[in-house]
Amino acid sequence: MNECTLARPRALVAEDDRALADVIRLALSRGGFDVTVAHDGNKALQLVRAGQFDVICSDYQMPGMNGEQLFAAVRKDNLSTDVMLILCSARSYELDSERLRAELGLGAVLYKPFSLAELVAVARSGQASLSTS
Repeated sequence: MNECTLARPRALVAEDDRALADVIRLALSRGGFDVTVAHDGNKALQLVRAGQFDVICSDYQMPGMNGEQLFAAVRKDNLSTDVMLILCSARSYELDSERLRAELGLGAVLYKPFSLAELVAVARSGQASLSTS
């Protein structure tokens, strides 16, 4: 096996609730991802600009820059064209998830409380589609 086949896919978790960020980090790590955590949108964007991620999981409501703004910046700047974007939110009745999916190319919108198994499955599905394209 060469070094590329051994590399774990990289995930960025943008979540201001530190306890939830740790739970998501652990779930994705156990799911085979190398995980980096940012506790606000501005830091998340800095991390995306500094390195390549395969999956970005972001809370909608964060300090500095919300998840929609973060994903809009990622897409506008072509920072990661193939990245799987997963938006998590407690605002199930307030968000227009269809608009967000269409405008930002989201892989999924998950409403809190969401299943960690579902989150990992969605993140992995992005990896499967990338490896077959």
